[in-house]
Amino acid sequence: MTVQRTALNPRTRLPVDFYVGEQIRVRRLSLGRTQQEVARAIGISWQTLQKYETGIHRISAARLKSVADTLGVSVGWFFQGLPDAPLAEPRHAEADVGELVRVFHALPQRLHRPVLQIMKMLAEPPKL
Repeated sequence: MTVQRTALNPRTRLPVDFYVGEQIRVRRLSLGRTQQEVARAIGISWQTLQKYETGIHRISAARLKSVADTLGVSVGWFFQGLPDAPLAEPRHAEADVGELVRVFHALPQRLHRPVLQIMKMLAEPPKL
């Protein structure tokens, strides 16, 4: 039995590229950091970081390690929650996540915990 392998075009973007890019964006926004700040810290332009975040450009392992170090997470963090099944289309929830993070950070500090508790309650399935 022979296994046929298909060569991957380096320009081919896979659903995992979109997923990892979205995770980079989520982490950056959760820290309240701008694309400019993170890009400067890892030695790239903010436009390149934006292309990584949107999945337009594939990110190399070395660059992903640099991003992870800058954002204070392990490389594996960007893959957490990645479905075992192939991903379909890239998710477009990143704008919602970005807005959610911006609004959360704009709240007075004393409201962070209560709002987080409300969000957790909303995310739980109803108990029957």
